[in-house]
Amino acid sequence: MQHLLDEISETRSLTSTLATSDERLAKLLKWISPLESQKKHDDIRSKRLNGTGKWFLRSQEFKTWIGDSQDHDESRILVCYGITGAGKTIMTSLVIDYLLDTSFSTKTVGVVYLYCDYGNRNTQNPDSMMRLLLKQAIEAVRNLGKNFINLIDPLFEQQERGKLDLEDVCKFLVQSIAKFTKSYLCIDALDECGDGHRGILLPSLRRVLEGCDDNTVRLFLTGRPQVDQNINRHLKLGGHPVITSIMLEANADDIPNYVLHSIEMNEDDESMNESLKNDIMDRILQTSEQMLVLTARTTSPFND
Repeated sequence: MQHLLDEISETRSLTSTLATSDERLAKLLKWISPLESQKKHDDIRSKRLNGTGKWFLRSQEFKTWIGDSQDHDESRILVCYGITGAGKTIMTSLVIDYLLDTSFSTKTVGVVYLYCDYGNRNTQNPDSMMRLLLKQAIEAVRNLGKNFINLIDPLFEQQERGKLDLEDVCKFLVQSIAKFTKSYLCIDALDECGDGHRGILLPSLRRVLEGCDDNTVRLFLTGRPQVDQNINRHLKLGGHPVITSIMLEANADDIPNYVLHSIEMNEDDESMNESLKNDIMDRILQTSEQMLVLTARTTSPFND
């Protein structure tokens, strides 16, 4: 009987210790960053039509970037440029979901991300953005269960001192993502991060890339064409690492899905019939094809 009571007491003690540990970790993560990335991602994903962007995931540039290619000239950095409304943020959400699915299935891939937003300038500065990436990386390592205590103990010490500068954040981010066989950092809408902030954020990202093995960390960025100079200045020093870029435009594979969805969302059901639906679809597709040809002939990827 006493033996049973001792076991019950030990179990309660262990449960209490784990609860205290979880509470302590939650406070640490909130101290690192009170921001959350999941809600923003969920909101964007909810607006993405099924099938959108599949062509991008099949592209040689994307396959090479993720390492799913026979091309030995692998690029660690993939940048998607596009004008306002080109679908950069939707594409980012698609890439993040693809990578998260890979992470869930393999358990050895780390994925961290953030969406820049001009409307959140007060909280979205280089320090807070890098802290948000670190917070996600720590949560991912926790799920991995690999040398987690060795990673967070120094962070608890930093918390007690109340000090965690940008250099520390980069250092701990490198240590966190090094726990994975491969890690991906995704940042959307760099153009919505001010010039001064980009001048700090991009070198910080480069520091993370340089702190990891060549083939373990990949960076995905999107932005309007004018951020090209910032990216090349801060990330492409001496030609390394290789930067691959894609110009996002209206894609022939995505347009039919969007047009059909818009028609089906039309509340004026009485005037809509199959013949009218087909006529609308044909006319828009013909116009879009002409626009795509015109864009291909007249638009330079790096003109505002």
